[in-house]
Amino acid sequence: MKITFQNREIETAETSVDAFLASQGIDARGAIVELDGELLDGGSVASATLREGARLDAFRVVPGG
Repeated sequence: MKITFQNREIETAETSVDAFLASQGIDARGAIVELDGELLDGGSVASATLREGARLDAFRVVPGG
C-alpha cells in the first residue's frame, strides 16, 4: 500500500504503525507519532493500523541548545 511518511510517498507492506516505524529504524517509544493528523500515545502506536493513503509523521525530541 502507499502511505505518506514525513511528506514522502512510500510503498509498504507493513500494516501496523509500530512495525512500519521499526522498518524505518525508528523506536516508537522515543518518538512523537502523528497518524492522519492525530497524535498517538504509546499504547495507541502499538495498536494503530495503516491504511492506503495514510499520512504518518514521527518526531524525536532531543535535548540540546
